[in-house]
Amino acid sequence: MNFRDKNIKEFCIQPINQSKPARAFVFAFNNNFAKYFGTALKSLIDNSKPDYFYDVIVFSSDISPRNKRLLLEMLPENFSLRFFDVSGYISDLLEGINLLTTYHWSVEMYYRIIIPLVMRDYEKVLYTDADIIFNEDISGIFNISFDDKELLAVSDLFNLVSHLESRKLRKQYIEEVLELGQSYTYFNSGVLMFNISAIETERYIEKMKKAFDKLEIMSKAKIMFYPDQDILNFIFNGKVKLIAQEWNLQYHLPVVNKNLLPDLNKDKLEEYLSGFQSPKIIHYTSHIKPWNEPENDLAEVFWKYARTTVFYEEIIAAMQKKISQDAVHMTSLHIKLNDNKKVILWGASSYLEDFLKKYSINKKYYPNIIGIIDKDSKRTGSFLGDYEIFLPEILKHCEADEIILTIVNSIDERYEEVKNYLKDQNINIKLSKL
Repeated sequence: MNFRDKNIKEFCIQPINQSKPARAFVFAFNNNFAKYFGTALKSLIDNSKPDYFYDVIVFSSDISPRNKRLLLEMLPENFSLRFFDVSGYISDLLEGINLLTTYHWSVEMYYRIIIPLVMRDYEKVLYTDADIIFNEDISGIFNISFDDKELLAVSDLFNLVSHLESRKLRKQYIEEVLELGQSYTYFNSGVLMFNISAIETERYIEKMKKAFDKLEIMSKAKIMFYPDQDILNFIFNGKVKLIAQEWNLQYHLPVVNKNLLPDLNKDKLEEYLSGFQSPKIIHYTSHIKPWNEPENDLAEVFWKYARTTVFYEEIIAAMQKKISQDAVHMTSLHIKLNDNKKVILWGASSYLEDFLKKYSINKKYYPNIIGIIDKDSKRTGSFLGDYEIFLPEILKHCEADEIILTIVNSIDERYEEVKNYLKDQNINIKLSKL
């Protein structure tokens, strides 16, 4: 592993000189996500103040000329939008490193990690994921004191369930492998305010090197949770100030994990529920997105802004296409389950949840379904319908005749991932996809 820090000065993003006070924002996403970023950008514009200049920067390698043009045409006079292809810089800096991706995370998730290196001439920079909505003017987050820390962030919702036995492995990973000591300091990487002037470059690169070493070891051991988030938690251990949930309201808790609500940490839950009532930044975490399931809480806020963008029809078309594809997959899965083979389903997806409801799949009529596998340890021990969610390790002990892949996004890539996992673990169970 070779970290090349010699080219940091050669790839340096400069602030735009303006007479107005400037606020810097960074986003990272691929071209497929541009239509959803358009909604995030619209929410930022609609909640902006004319006495500030908004310096918006996108890290990406494949945004099409069309999408760039449409996004630029949205801007008022006090906004700038610039696109930087950082893939070459990252390849140079992280030479020889396999930037691991999984499920609905793309390689762009790593781009935020280089912000302190390529934006040295900024004082502070706000990074947010593109699946967010600015629900009001966010002057407040730029005015929060760092208190001599290098980063402002919001506690990850894992801390609401870290005391549960089903989360023991994840808690141990955070405290021992990531060296946080106490899991309650673990933060979500979807909204981050970097205190650039306080971050020392050499120390940062050294910590980053150690973090990627750990990630490589964990991936070889088939233990990988949230790569970019884990790396940042390791780098900023002891250097982060946690701020209120309202600044990064991770909306998935009552959407995905309703059954866990009675078992959550009550003190932390109270803060979360308070933020849910009046979020300043809504973060549409998890695989369940408002553009696919508009009936969920806070999804209406996304659509309020989406229908005022030029991407609205494109978002609707993508949703309709997904609905059509899901219907075909559901028919295929229903036929497979009626073979009476002992099966285990891989992927606790929103598609699977809809399927179980639509066809009234339950243990009484489908006892041949052993359970559901999902690599997200946050979901281990919870249920979709009647069926418990397990980590992949259960395959070493269960007596399944077949594994059915129930992930519909990037199905071919996911199929190869699971097939390779089974081969590496010497698990001889038939794998099929929809």
